[in-house]
Amino acid sequence: MLLHLTLLATLVQFTTSQTNLLNGVRLHRQGDYTNALLNYETGIKQNSQCADCHHLTGLIHFNQGRVEAAIQSISQAIQLQPSTDNFYNSLGEVYRQNEQYERAVIQYQIAIDLNTASAAATTTNTTNTTTTN
Repeated sequence: MLLHLTLLATLVQFTTSQTNLLNGVRLHRQGDYTNALLNYETGIKQNSQCADCHHLTGLIHFNQGRVEAAIQSISQAIQLQPSTDNFYNSLGEVYRQNEQYERAVIQYQIAIDLNTASAAATTTNTTNTTTTN
């Protein structure tokens, strides 16, 4: 019974954090960065494992000139989901815009490597499916 309640509480936290993420994305697209940031941060409080919340928080920090906060948030997203190429690309962009070119190149290269690996896996899966059929 305790395990069931724990799982239910986790599911509620996840669903609520996803709702905040979606609301934040909607507000972000509308240019309401203050309220988008509040939604992302609330999503993180409800589920600290929400990599997208961390990533998007970092993008807003970056757009508002808070470079260190941006680096910290995007780096947290990378720690949570190290195989997401877009996160590395964003971190590379933060470094590039701040003339930290060597760091930017490293992040861009990781993004390219991940993207290439993902494309290769997709191609392999498609070839295997086609060959099998």
